[in-house]
Amino acid sequence: MKKFTLLAICLMAAPMLLWSQEARKVFVQEFTQASCPPCTFHNPPFDKLMEANKDKVVLIKFNTWWPGYDPMFDHNPVENEQWIRYNTVGGAPNVILSGQVLPTGQYFEGAPLNVTQAMIDQLYQQTSPLKIELDHELNNSLDSIRVRVRVINLTDQAVNQNDMRLRMNLIEREINFETAPGTNTEKHFLHIARKFIPDMSGVSLGNSIAPNDTLSYSFDAFVPEYLYRYNDVAVVAWVQVQGTRAVLQSEISWPKPIDWEVGDVATFPEVDAGAGLCEHEVNGSVLVLNEGEGEVNELRLAYLVNGSISEELNWSGSLAPGGDVLIDLPEVLISEGRSDVSVSVLAVNNARDTSAFNNQYATTFFKLPKGVYADQLNEGFEGLGLGENPATIVNVNPNEYRTYIVDRTVNSQLITWPLGAYENSESCYRFDFPTIDKGGESELVFKKIDMSNYENTYLAFSYAYTNMLAENDRLRVMISDDCGVSWTELFNKAGGKLRTAPQVSGERFYPRAADWVTDTLDISAFDGAAEVIISFVGRSDLGNCLYLDDIVLGEKMGVNTSNPGILAGQLTVSPNPVRDILNIDVELSEAATGEIRLYDLVGKSIEVVQAQQSLPAGRHQFSWAPNVGPGVYLLKVQTDKGELTEKITVIK
Repeated sequence: MKKFTLLAICLMAAPMLLWSQEARKVFVQEFTQASCPPCTFHNPPFDKLMEANKDKVVLIKFNTWWPGYDPMFDHNPVENEQWIRYNTVGGAPNVILSGQVLPTGQYFEGAPLNVTQAMIDQLYQQTSPLKIELDHELNNSLDSIRVRVRVINLTDQAVNQNDMRLRMNLIEREINFETAPGTNTEKHFLHIARKFIPDMSGVSLGNSIAPNDTLSYSFDAFVPEYLYRYNDVAVVAWVQVQGTRAVLQSEISWPKPIDWEVGDVATFPEVDAGAGLCEHEVNGSVLVLNEGEGEVNELRLAYLVNGSISEELNWSGSLAPGGDVLIDLPEVLISEGRSDVSVSVLAVNNARDTSAFNNQYATTFFKLPKGVYADQLNEGFEGLGLGENPATIVNVNPNEYRTYIVDRTVNSQLITWPLGAYENSESCYRFDFPTIDKGGESELVFKKIDMSNYENTYLAFSYAYTNMLAENDRLRVMISDDCGVSWTELFNKAGGKLRTAPQVSGERFYPRAADWVTDTLDISAFDGAAEVIISFVGRSDLGNCLYLDDIVLGEKMGVNTSNPGILAGQLTVSPNPVRDILNIDVELSEAATGEIRLYDLVGKSIEVVQAQQSLPAGRHQFSWAPNVGPGVYLLKVQTDKGELTEKITVIK
């Protein structure tokens, strides 16, 4: 029954197919992504089905910009995004057949695994009045392609459709990575769209193609430099009705052997920017191996920093097949933040290198500014938007995991409360562990702080976390006074020991006020250090989310004074942490005059809890209702015969 439904949809879209004479190849578009988790499940069997039907289908794949990193989208983002929007695609993976049909079946609508052999056979039985003849050739330097195409009306009747377009795209037939380029483990990619020819709008065929007419075109187009293998260059062409997106016919020109003498070299750069996070000078060399069949006499290399050419290197000599040569790289300076340093081959014997898979190896460095950033740290992550990072940090995140500032707009339909610590502010910082590879790490590294004048220093921070089942997502807090050459661990908790809230399975955890805790770490061992770096390291075990907020460095008062006097062992406070009422119990062995005050961690008086008064010997009970924000405070009971300080945590 589903077969007849599918056929009816296609015939209504293009009624002239009833009297056509040419088999209509099934034009298959897949929208996929190198970091899309379900793509790893759907693509391998789908690709196998497509390969088994190469004579019946014309396959082309467009890479999306969500949910994560994908180099093939980034190579041509403008055209990819425009084409995705033209096809109204909102998910990946997603398949469209013949420009219109989203296959249904066991999985979600448009799922690649909904496409079956029976579905392909049924669609291939449909015919078209049009035939496409397509051919292409690369020039000797591999930087230009000539495409010849003929659109032929095989019938003695006009083909009438409003605004028909001939579209062409240069594709790579097969791309095989040694390591997955995204985060979903996929290494094998078929028929990836690389560049429209001449552009995405295509060539207008008007509203009618005359009976028995042949429309002939020839295009010379620049070949993008981001291709991986020139031996896999192919071209796809299709005739499409612009308004309905119906595809009347399609064709592919398969890769052509490169039978003239070209070069293929592999590059193995070794670059170094010193230990730690503060050396900005990069030195190194590159080993070049001739993996082609002919001698290499000339090389032109590009030394790139963040994709821009820093230096061009020219080498000449005699490099036999299988031979290698070591070329020194000039010293370059990299800036603060992330820098990707790589070597790319611009030319081999005055032509392009035939494969990019054995060069362009990139080394990623993260560096802090050379100077001291500040003499204090008080980061509440306010004033910035969703997805941003504050100026106080460098996000050491080579795999571009989802670690950044969030507020209630991250899920505005669900979150109606402030997402900051204890619901006391709008924003906080999130490690989105469910989307981070198992074992993947991201670091929140604060820029250098001058602690020359600090004494008795503490580091306080608030966090909220839960897992789904028994995952052991981990948070470590590290400190360094030699710019990251060596680190001292201050805090290390994972799984149940890190958890501050009940487990949440099947959905993201968004903390409420009661889900937050505040920790205070003693870092007085680093008092007087001129340059201190603090790092928060999140490691994923595919659990749930971790939120950070209110990271403060300061000088603390002693929790226990050195002169308790008559208060020794005679002061208790409960409950602690406190939400509503704090009970303070003082036992005096003799009469005294005293008061109770609340201080912040840097010693500033916040509130008089109990005014100074004369107290007789015996037990005295006081209560205090917190009217301060959530956080860590010091409660000080001071008399003329001794004093004690207790650390308390206020929650809301």
